[in-house]
Amino acid sequence: MKRSRFATVITAITAATLSLFVAGCLTTSVGTKMSTDNVSKLQKGVPTRAAVAPWVGSPVATSMMGDGRKMMVYNYYGHTIKPTGLGKTFASVLIPGGNLFMGGGARANQEQQTLQIMLTKDGVVEDYEFANNASVTETSGGLLTQQTTTTQVSPTISTNR
Repeated sequence: MKRSRFATVITAITAATLSLFVAGCLTTSVGTKMSTDNVSKLQKGVPTRAAVAPWVGSPVATSMMGDGRKMMVYNYYGHTIKPTGLGKTFASVLIPGGNLFMGGGARANQEQQTLQIMLTKDGVVEDYEFANNASVTETSGGLLTQQTTTTQVSPTISTNR
């Protein structure tokens, strides 16, 4: 059965409209995000790795030091991109080459966390360091008038020294 031109146009418009909603946001993450409240519960002298696990989860790596101490490392990386204008979305989907001239943009949020916990050879927390870095990058304009701004959002580094 031959498909009518009207059905083909309706299918194309439906696919383009759905892609606006489906492709509206991209989020990726690796590791488990750590809350600063849970990290602040860490203290020197807290015994065993098992006591720390409910607060920060499982480490991505554990290294054995020459003197019997252990270093546990926790990492998290998250990245979210969202379009900030329908102009760019409509231009890119409906008009070939539309991004070159039409406005629009995107907002990217990025967060990286690293926690290092040093345990004594008896498994007691000796020291730790937590770094929480976040940034926001905003782009606007078309390809020919692109503007990009990156803002560092309050980096946090805490230690128990």
